[in-house]
Amino acid sequence: MLRRVAQQAVFRGPQLRRIATSGSGKESSAAGIVSPLPDKNAPVTVEDFSNPTQNKNWVSYGFDRTDQTTDNNMHHMVFFIGISLVTVFCGSMWGYKPDNTMRHWASREAFLELRRREAEGLPLIDRNYVDPANIVLPSDEELKGFEIII
Repeated sequence: MLRRVAQQAVFRGPQLRRIATSGSGKESSAAGIVSPLPDKNAPVTVEDFSNPTQNKNWVSYGFDRTDQTTDNNMHHMVFFIGISLVTVFCGSMWGYKPDNTMRHWASREAFLELRRREAEGLPLIDRNYVDPANIVLPSDEELKGFEIII
């Protein structure tokens, strides 16, 4: 018995009010389940009935829970600024940022040097890139115990 009461309490789901009906035919025939909360968007005053532009099924975007116009305006403004302007501005800043690593400059400089060497008839890569007179090499006696790999 206690188990059955506990299961009904746990698995009952949303609480609904039930209307008791009597056997007489004079009462309303709207017997059954009634919603526990009244409709908040239901018109209450004469102005509410006369205002056809008010959306009865309005769901707020979360910017203003009482005024639909302010809520829609804030929603459109935030998304326009947040998506359009920020995306376009950040994308253009990223696309036109300077080359801090100098990779593009080095590539351009190499192509210019290759064109210059081709125009002058020089080899593209010089065997003696550094002047051999400027290089100081150790003597054979200093290299006696080392293996030289060429």
